[in-house]
Amino acid sequence: MKLPRNAPRAWCVGQARLGLALGFAASFLATGCSTSPPATSPAARIVAPPVEPRASEPATLGLVRSARQGLRLPLHELGAWRLDDASSGWLSGQNAEEEATLLVRLWSDEQRRNREKCEASARELRPLPTLESMTLLEERGFDVPPGFDTVARVAVRSDGKSGLYGVVLAFGGRARRCFGFVYVTHATGASAERVVGERLARAVETTLAGVELDSRLETPVGREPFAPAR
Repeated sequence: MKLPRNAPRAWCVGQARLGLALGFAASFLATGCSTSPPATSPAARIVAPPVEPRASEPATLGLVRSARQGLRLPLHELGAWRLDDASSGWLSGQNAEEEATLLVRLWSDEQRRNREKCEASARELRPLPTLESMTLLEERGFDVPPGFDTVARVAVRSDGKSGLYGVVLAFGGRARRCFGFVYVTHATGASAERVVGERLARAVETTLAGVELDSRLETPVGREPFAPAR
């Protein structure tokens, strides 16, 4: 399979290493490279929701329970995250050390929904990242929350300097309910590909894959700006 003509060799070799770290090398080779960074906006107010530790996991892995969303999910380096489960319709998290943002939401709709309609609905609720001009590393289905037709897409792009942005977008639907999961991170320097690859792998294989229903709860509807961590 040929590399795209517009992909600089050194950059794409680094991307291939990232793909290998995540097991996505084949899908990486099918796409090009981009250098435009995503837009940022001021961070939202942070309020911590109740958190339960998971005794069977390492000390760096905690369990976040959102009664408001009706979900629970595992999260690495839980103490480094500032979590807000009150100021918007989304459970949001900011990790300044990893320049990472997490958004999770479960909501109901009057009409029957699949993942495509749920993603469109989520984007009507608030601006979210897109994968335009990004290198898609993987697109894979997940049975999360159980019974939903969730599909996750993992992608990266250069920040135009020495850094790399990584994104996970996952949406799913079941009957009249929708699920949304968004993760964005950024790293700089010679190890950026490895660092971003490890973070994306954790976000997909641990946090997203570990999402479980906790209780049935309706969430409010509203529009808010997307606020990546700085």
